[in-house]
Parts: sequence; C-alpha cells; structure tokens
Amino acid sequence: MLKTQNYYLPELENFIANEEILDTFDVDKIELVALLWQTGYLTITEKIEDVFGVEYTLGIPNKEISISLNSLFVYLSDNSNN
Repeated sequence: MLKTQNYYLPELENFIANEEILDTFDVDKIELVALLWQTGYLTITEKIEDVFGVEYTLGIPNKEISISLNSLFVYLSDNSNN
C-alpha cells in the first residue's frame, strides 16, 4: 500500500480525518491513513466538532513511531525501482 500511494511523512502529521475515514474496515478499500490509525502508527490528537459533524486531527504518537515510519518511507523510496 505504501508503494502504490505516494505519501510524504509530514502530511501525516496533523492530518484531518472524518469519522467515515476512521471507521473504514474493508481491507480492499481502506485508506492508508485509516490503516495507520487502526494499527497505532497515528493517534487522535484533537477532536473537532461543529454543525457539519466531527473531524479528528491525527498525529504520530511518539518519537519511536516517527523513527520507524521515517525508516520505512526511506526504505520504500530507495527500493521503489524494484
């Protein structure tokens, strides 16, 4: 999934997601952000409620996960020609 979808790690920090994205469980149609949230690589840092519904700000929960994600993205970009 990471190889087919081009994501830039800073884009994942402070990502705004709605309930529809986070409630996705169909593995064939799941967005990368939802998968990273469900597996603990992203966490909810803020809940935003307004008349249109609820949105959540997502972020990387700690330094260890940030390092892990950075390493994974670097590895995938270095091996993208394979």
